[in-house]
Amino acid sequence: MNTDKEIHQLFAACPDFVFLLAGIESPGLGTYESITVKALERRMDGFFRPENPEESCVVVEVQFQNDPAIYNRVVTEMALVQAQNDHCPIAGVIFFATEKIDPQTQPWKQVVQSVNLQQAIIELSEQQPTHPLVAVFQPVFEEDTEILEERAAQYYRLIEDSGLSFKQKQSLSDVFVSWILERFGNLTRKELSMILDLPDVKDTVCGREILEEGRQEGRQEGRQEGLAQGRREIILSMSKRGFSPKDIATTIDISLSEVQTVLSSR
Repeated sequence: MNTDKEIHQLFAACPDFVFLLAGIESPGLGTYESITVKALERRMDGFFRPENPEESCVVVEVQFQNDPAIYNRVVTEMALVQAQNDHCPIAGVIFFATEKIDPQTQPWKQVVQSVNLQQAIIELSEQQPTHPLVAVFQPVFEEDTEILEERAAQYYRLIEDSGLSFKQKQSLSDVFVSWILERFGNLTRKELSMILDLPDVKDTVCGREILEEGRQEGRQEGRQEGLAQGRREIILSMSKRGFSPKDIATTIDISLSEVQTVLSSR
């Protein structure tokens, strides 16, 4: 599965997740971003910059493939980033998918913290079973596709009902849906949305693609009645989540009067 970009997206939305999964005390507020390492002339995907200058900056790497040089690369990035940032305190963390792909390179194994991501998610699920991170990683680590399909709506709801901000929940749900679509790649997005019973998925980036796919199929096959019913379900779903009629109309590109007609007929 494609994971690296999505995991960095999760960390960018919620930088505290880096420290939660690594078992490190959070340094507090900060930003997680991709930065350019000038000496290497390349962009580095994961870099946490704390607001408190006394706390360590953190170089973060996500590794789902075997790479014997991973520790050497991270240590090099740590040294160059430190020099590029006024010799700030620096740390490094590598998230390995599983322990078996960790080359445990010495002496750098003592310098960079390694994290078995799968085990970290298992431990988090035992301590906080309703944590949104537990839910979002299920498409990556749940091997049984039948179990994943059966529980997908439950996982999605855990993300939506979490105490995160709207923007953070949007990022997590988009990543979750992206991974779900990858796991069930033999199905169309529309079919997958119906099978998994995820009505709120229409509010995600992938969900808007599902909606557009449905519109195209409706136009091609003349299923105007089905398309109208689909719009009605979306309108009611968004209304329940607190969207105003105007926002609903803008998001799904229909007239405000149509939205108001649906809402008044509830």
